[in-house]
Amino acid sequence: MNRTKKALVALISLTGLFLIGCDSGVSLIQDPVITFNNVEVANLGLSGLTLNVNVDVENPNAFPIPMPKIDWVLSINDTHFLNGTQEENRSIRGRETVTISFPVNITFENIFRTFSSLIGRREVAYDIDLDLRFPIPLLENKVFERKYSGVLPLRP
Repeated sequence: MNRTKKALVALISLTGLFLIGCDSGVSLIQDPVITFNNVEVANLGLSGLTLNVNVDVENPNAFPIPMPKIDWVLSINDTHFLNGTQEENRSIRGRETVTISFPVNITFENIFRTFSSLIGRREVAYDIDLDLRFPIPLLENKVFERKYSGVLPLRP
C-alpha cells in the first residue's frame, strides 16, 4: 500500500474513533479541575485595600489548553459591588496545575458611599463569584462556577 493510501486509512480510522467517542458519551478532553485557592489582602492602606484572588487550574489532559476567561463579581453583604474580567494569553501545559492570581482594588470611600450602613463597622462579609470559560471547541459552552466567601477589614 502506498503512503497516500496509508495516510487516508489512518485519517478515516481516526475520524471513526472520534465519531464513536462522541456518540458513546466518551469525551476526548477531560474537564479542567478548578479550585478556589484563597483570597488574601495584598495591600491595606488608609484609602482602601487590594485583594489578590488565587484560583488553581489543573489540566488533566496530555495536551495544553488555553487559560480560561474569568468573569468575577464581588458582593458585599449580599449586594453586588464590583465586577470584572480576567484574561491571560497563555496556555496550561498538559498535566500541569497553575495558579491564576488577579487583583481586586477596593476603596473605602466607594464602600461607604455604596453601603452607608457600614460606617463604624470594623469588618464586612463578602462573596466572590467566578465564571470560568475555556476558549476551546469541546469546552466553549461550559461554564465552571466557583464561589468564595470571607470577611474584609474596613479599618487598617
